[in-house]
Amino acid sequence: MSPFWKIFGLGAVAVLIFDTVASLASNGLGFPYGYAAIGSVLIYAVVGYFAFRRGGLIWVVGAAVLVALVDATLGLYISGQIGPGALPTDRFSIPVIATVLVSAFIFSVLSALVGSALARVLHGHRSVNNAYMSVNVERQSTQAPLAPFMSRVQMETVLHTYGTVAVAISSDSPPMVLGIANSIGAELHLNGEVFLDSGKGDWLGFYDWLRSTSGQVIGVRIWLDTKLPRPLFKCQGVELIKADQQLLIFFGQERQFDESSSGDQDFCSNQLFLSKDRFALTFNGPGPT
Repeated sequence: MSPFWKIFGLGAVAVLIFDTVASLASNGLGFPYGYAAIGSVLIYAVVGYFAFRRGGLIWVVGAAVLVALVDATLGLYISGQIGPGALPTDRFSIPVIATVLVSAFIFSVLSALVGSALARVLHGHRSVNNAYMSVNVERQSTQAPLAPFMSRVQMETVLHTYGTVAVAISSDSPPMVLGIANSIGAELHLNGEVFLDSGKGDWLGFYDWLRSTSGQVIGVRIWLDTKLPRPLFKCQGVELIKADQQLLIFFGQERQFDESSSGDQDFCSNQLFLSKDRFALTFNGPGPT
């Protein structure tokens, strides 16, 4: 089972147990059932926290909405059977049900975003330098190294062929662009080398493909919204503009790009992976020329 479905499953079980306990407590102790919303906020915040840590904002919204769907259907049924959450039969209509579902979705996402914000703050203060130095060193030593050089033609072919690409960088070799044929998971296999997910999620910031005046892609720029390990900034082809928090990775010697054609502002499939002595950043490819 993937981490996303584990987070959703645990969240769904948590809200159902909470609905049951809150309903019984409301009947037994006589406190207003609406007060239980505080507990629901906490559950969705926890879901948002772990979803963000594992997969970013897309996971946060997806997990929150799915848990809310369980909460607004099976959870509402359970509380209704016990007593305090019962919906009056004269109000049982499609518009009312739709309103309940939409309200549940909005409530769940907002609560989950609180948890993701906490994860973002805590995550920003985490140092990944130790992870960078200790990622599966023993297994890496048995892997064949990546090719030391890629021609401009090879890079252009990969960029415009694959829907998702990885840019591999290190301090001792030029950047390489490699296609990703399968869905991205906790591990990324690039030419026999294993890269592990850094835990930064799938949101590093908006990014642009840098194009020359002739239309060739010569690099990529990320408008950073996440702290990255310091050794990354010492890799070949990497430039950091601190004033705007721009991370630029140039694939070759050419540094002049056309700003008017380099404003993609894409934001999907953007993750950081680590190997023993390399970094790999994933992106949506720029598409066909």
